[in-house]
Amino acid sequence: MLNKICSTAVHYDKATPRLFYLDHMRLFLILVIALHHSSAAYAWSYVPSWFIRDGLMFRDQFFDGVFLLADSFMLPAVFFLAGLFTAHSLGSRSGWECIAGRLKRLLIPAAFAVPILIPLVTYPGYKEIMAINPTWFGGEPVTSLFGFMVSPIFWTKMFAGAHIWFLVFLSILTVICVLLRQYCQTPYVRLTRCVAHAFEKNSVKPVFFFVAIMSVIVWGSDFLTGYRTWISTPWRGISGLLSVIGSQVLLNITMFVTGMLLTDAGFLKSKAFIDRVAAQVLPLGLMTFVCAVVYLSYTLGVPYETVIDESFVLFRAGGGHFIDGLYLIPGHFIVAFPRCFLFVCLSVLGTLFLLGLFYKKANVPLMGWKKTLPGSTMGIFLFHLPCVVWMQYCLKGVTIFPLLKMIMVFSVAVSASWVLSMLTFNTGYCCHLISTCFQRACRK
Repeated sequence: MLNKICSTAVHYDKATPRLFYLDHMRLFLILVIALHHSSAAYAWSYVPSWFIRDGLMFRDQFFDGVFLLADSFMLPAVFFLAGLFTAHSLGSRSGWECIAGRLKRLLIPAAFAVPILIPLVTYPGYKEIMAINPTWFGGEPVTSLFGFMVSPIFWTKMFAGAHIWFLVFLSILTVICVLLRQYCQTPYVRLTRCVAHAFEKNSVKPVFFFVAIMSVIVWGSDFLTGYRTWISTPWRGISGLLSVIGSQVLLNITMFVTGMLLTDAGFLKSKAFIDRVAAQVLPLGLMTFVCAVVYLSYTLGVPYETVIDESFVLFRAGGGHFIDGLYLIPGHFIVAFPRCFLFVCLSVLGTLFLLGLFYKKANVPLMGWKKTLPGSTMGIFLFHLPCVVWMQYCLKGVTIFPLLKMIMVFSVAVSASWVLSMLTFNTGYCCHLISTCFQRACRK
């Protein structure tokens, strides 16, 4: 049952050839997320709060660059793929059947992760805080992992969602978009036709228009709620969820809806769009590279206190009136809009580049043990963060190069999470593998 629930290989009907490149692209993005988290403990400025922070001598701006570059395209691309698959699953099922299936695949793993995996993620950070200040959380300190799992400290103060927010948010977004598609058919169909017409013209104008509009929206959210990172902001329930991911929410929702519209416009059944993207993969790659270099040069070259302008947020926190703080807009726009514009450009260009690249180079099934990887992406996603945090905790203070530390954390975390995924969600394959190895040993 768990295998059926958590298998993330894409299922297509007989009329649609299997699109292996989408499976492989999603697996790649999950690995990028793992790399993103592996670099967080060693970042200098752009990860103000993480579950484990290594000493200053092991932190460098290079890891800020890794963190920011991965952050720029991984989630928008994941939400884009989720929109593609959601709209495709509606082709053979009703809206309510699609919602039930998606919620089963997303919320059951989340329910499994909250009481078991999230304490594993947050416990090392709790131990570090308690070692510095035992009275930080109040009450008697918890000494064991099991005690921490059942302690009110975890359930009331330490549960910050970790990576499970993604599953919960994607579930809510899926329900809303599917219901709007089903009960607001006329405007949805018109919007789908507009998207199809825009891309049939083989013009870059729709992409430029999308980037311009989203850049303004992202900058506006950045001005009102602060720099778009959820890690540095305390968890404050639903209102905190909406503020902590700020402008990323808006961009991710838009990418999800765009994926749905492209699927309904015939993207998965017709090769015209993806062929055009694949034909431009080299220019897209060059533009993505140039945009990444400019983005990192600007973001890391300008002092953190300058490029991250939160003057309006601080003004409001100090009791200032909303209208009185609008005079800060010009100064904030000059500093923050280039960063927001480059961020959106990287999100869009990176998604298109990966689509074209994987279509050209990875549209064939994997063989051998590697064929289990695309179907294990949910398990790798669930298990990788506890593995990352505990590896960072074990290597903290060890005097080796921080780049080697990050590579070790990433390699061990991905390998361990894949093995745990196979043992938990694909026991049939594990039994078959053990049986095959045993038979070969007996023959020898």
